[in-house]
Amino acid sequence: MMKSYFSILVVLAMVGVTACSHVDEITPPSEVPEISLISVSPSTVKAYEDEIVFMIEYTDGDGDLGSNDDTDRNVFVEDNRIGVVHSFRLQQLAPDGAVIPITGVFDIILPNTILTGGSGDEKVVFTIHVVDRAGHESNVIETPEITVKQN
Repeated sequence: MMKSYFSILVVLAMVGVTACSHVDEITPPSEVPEISLISVSPSTVKAYEDEIVFMIEYTDGDGDLGSNDDTDRNVFVEDNRIGVVHSFRLQQLAPDGAVIPITGVFDIILPNTILTGGSGDEKVVFTIHVVDRAGHESNVIETPEITVKQN
C-alpha cells in the first residue's frame, strides 16, 4: 500500500513539474517594420487635381521608423501602371537611441495623379512600403483600385 501511495506521489510530482516548466514565451516584435492599409480615399479622383490619402498602420519592434532629416525619404508609393515611385518622409516616431516597440497610424497624401493613356478614365493600384533607419524594408501593401477621371 505504501508503494502505491509513493507511486501516486511521484506521478503527481512529475505532472506538477511538467506543467510548471512550460512557460509561454513572448516573442518580441520584429525589428523589421510591418505595415497594413487601413483606408484609401477617395476611390475616384480627377486627374492632375485631386489628392489621394492613404491611411497606414505600422508596427516596428525597435522604434527606428521615421527620420528627423528633411532630406530622408522612407515611405514609397508606386503607381503600378507606369512604375513611377513617389517618395515621402515619415517623421521620426521614437527618440534617438530608444529601442522600444512602436505602433500607430500615419497618413500619406499623394497631391495628385495623372492619366497615362490617351483614353478616358483609368484604374490605378498603388503599392506602398517603408524603410526604417537601419535599412529594414517593410512588407509591401497594395491598395484597391482607384479610378482616375479626366477633368
